[in-house]
Amino acid sequence: MSELKDCPPLKYYDFKPVDHVKVCPRYTAVLSRSEDDGIGIEELDTLQLELETLLSSASRRLRALEEQRQ
Repeated sequence: MSELKDCPPLKYYDFKPVDHVKVCPRYTAVLSRSEDDGIGIEELDTLQLELETLLSSASRRLRALEEQRQ
């Protein structure tokens, strides 16, 4: 029981979700296609940038949660 008293209170972070429809339009378009349509070579640069944006957002959230856990 004393271990619980030593724990700091939990913080609930208000994560702002990435609106991928606005921020990542190419990614959204690829998701809405059929599998047969595929991805064109000319779309890869834009798609990579948008995927990096999503990865960055996920990394920030993960870092905040890891800080909370420690």
